[in-house]
Amino acid sequence: MSRLGPLALLLVACSGPPDAEKPGPALPALAARQTRDLREEIVYELMVDRFADGAATPPDLPAQPVPNDLARFQGGDWRGLSARLPYIRDLGMTAIWISPIFENIPRYVDEDGYHGYWASDLTRLNPYFGQLEDLQALVREAHDLGLKVFVDVAPNHFGQVFTYDLNGDGQASADEMQPPFRAEPYPTPLDWVARPALFHGLAPATDDTTAPSSALTRTPLGDAAFHRRGRIESFADPTQVELGDFPKGLRDLDTEDDSIVQGLVDTYSEWIRLSDIDGFRLDAVPHAKPAFWAALCTGLRERLRALGRERFFLFGEVFRSEPAELASYTGPGSMDSTLDFSFWARVIGGYALGGLSAESAASALSGERSYYRAEPQPGGVGLDPWQARLAFADNHDTGRILGKLPDPYAVELAMTLVFTVDAIPVVYYGTEQGFDGVTQHAAREPMWWAGYGEHYPLFQRIRALAALRRSHAALTLGDLSLRFASAADGSSNTPDAGLLAFERSHETDRLLVVANAHATQTSSARFAVSFAPGTQLHNALAPGASAVSVSADQNVSLSLPARSAAVFVPN
Repeated sequence: MSRLGPLALLLVACSGPPDAEKPGPALPALAARQTRDLREEIVYELMVDRFADGAATPPDLPAQPVPNDLARFQGGDWRGLSARLPYIRDLGMTAIWISPIFENIPRYVDEDGYHGYWASDLTRLNPYFGQLEDLQALVREAHDLGLKVFVDVAPNHFGQVFTYDLNGDGQASADEMQPPFRAEPYPTPLDWVARPALFHGLAPATDDTTAPSSALTRTPLGDAAFHRRGRIESFADPTQVELGDFPKGLRDLDTEDDSIVQGLVDTYSEWIRLSDIDGFRLDAVPHAKPAFWAALCTGLRERLRALGRERFFLFGEVFRSEPAELASYTGPGSMDSTLDFSFWARVIGGYALGGLSAESAASALSGERSYYRAEPQPGGVGLDPWQARLAFADNHDTGRILGKLPDPYAVELAMTLVFTVDAIPVVYYGTEQGFDGVTQHAAREPMWWAGYGEHYPLFQRIRALAALRRSHAALTLGDLSLRFASAADGSSNTPDAGLLAFERSHETDRLLVVANAHATQTSSARFAVSFAPGTQLHNALAPGASAVSVSADQNVSLSLPARSAAVFVPN
C-alpha cells in the first residue's frame, strides 16, 4: 500500500509553489466546449474504480470490493466521480479520460477486472460502475462544468470469455486458458465463459430513447469472430502481436473481418449517441493492423456525422517510443493522434528522471514532427496528428513518477515539461496528491486515500501550471523552438549539465522554458534567445525571483537549481 504521498507533499512545500490564492484566468467559456481548439484541453486520466465511491456495490455482483487489495475492486463508480467533478475542475482540468465503461469479466485467478479492459459484452454497461442513467448524469454534469469526457475503449480484444477445449472434453482446465501461439487458428472447440456481443444497425437521428435503440440488433459473437491463435509468446514478432491473445487470456478479435469492424462502429456509435461523450482513447493500437484503425475511425466519423456529431476526438495508445511507428497509425482516415510515448521515454524517462543528457531528449521536442502527416484527418478534430498528440509523465501502465524517483522535485520538473511542450497535457489522477505506486495495481491507488485535498503543494503547482497554460496562447497554440540542450548527463559536473531550454511562441506571445534535471547541481549556461535586447524576463512560477535580462547580442545567462524548471515571460 502506497503511503509516501503525504511525505512527498510536505517536501514539495519547500520549493515555494505559486500563490495558492491566485489560480489564474478562468477556464474557457463553458459554452465553447465543443468548438474550442483541442490544444486548449488539459486532460485528467482516472480509473473509475479508484476515484470515488458514490453508491454501495449491489450485493448480487460476483466480485465484491476488497479494501486495500489493489488487485481487487475498490468500489469507485460513476456517481462518485460525478460528485468529485468540481475537484477536477478546481485543479484546472478541461477534460476527463475515464476507464472503459462496458460489462467485464469480473475476476480471473487472483485479479479483478476493476480496470475495465476485460470486456465481456459491448452491448451492456459495467454494473460495477452504475447504470446508463449514472453515466449520462456524469457526462451531463461534466459538460455543465465545461469538462469534456473521453472514454477508454479496447476494440482489439475481449476479456477471458472462452478457453480452448484442447482435449475436447467440454471442461476448462488450466492449460487451456493460454495455449502457446500457433500460425493457424486452433481447430478445437471453444468453451465459453461469457458470450460477447456487438450491436448492428443505426439509430435514427430522431431517436430520443434513453436505452439502446430498437433499430439495432444485438449479435452474439461465435468462434469465427476471434483469431484463436493462442497466447503471444514473443512481442518482437509482429504476427503474434497482431493475431495473438494478450497474456491473462484476453481474446483477440478478428479485426480483419468487415462485419466485426461494422459491428464495432455500430456499437460504439450507439453508446456515443446515448451518453454524449466527446472522444475515445483507443487501447492497444499495435495489436491490430493500421488498416483496421483507419476503417474503424473513418466508419465512426461517418456514422457520427449522420447523428449530427462532429470533432469527436480519437487518440490511440501506441506503446512504442519510436516516432515513425507512433506516426504510422495516424495515416489518412485513421486516428487524430496518439499519446506521445517518445516524449515519455526520452524527455521524462530518459532526461527528467533517468539522468540522461538534455541532448538525448532533444529529438523528441524538435525533430519528430516530420514523421507525421501535415493535414488533419477528414472529419476529425481539425488539427494534424502532431498538433493533437498528448504528452504525459505517468499513467496506469507506466507507474508513477514518485514510484520511479522518490523525489517530489522530480514531479514538479516532469509536470512542468508536460505542460509547456507543444502537445496536449495529460495528468494522471493522484499525481497532484503525491501518489507513488511503482507499477500496475500499486500505481492505481484509491483517490480517497488522499482525501481530495486542494491545499497540497503538488496540487497547487499543477493548478498553477494549468493557469499559466491558459494565460498564454504560446503554450496552447504556439510553435516550439529548441534553444539549448546540454550534452552532459546527470552524473557530470560540467557547469551546464542537465540544462534544457526551449521557446514557445504564437503571434506576439512568447516565453522561455528552462529545465535542469541534474540531481544535485545548480547548472548554468549562456545561450541565444529571440527576445529583443534589454527584455526583462521573470519566472512565472516564482514571482518573487530576480528577473533575467536579455543581452545586446540576444543571449541570456542563467542558473537553475537541481531538479527544477522555470518559465520565463517578459515583463
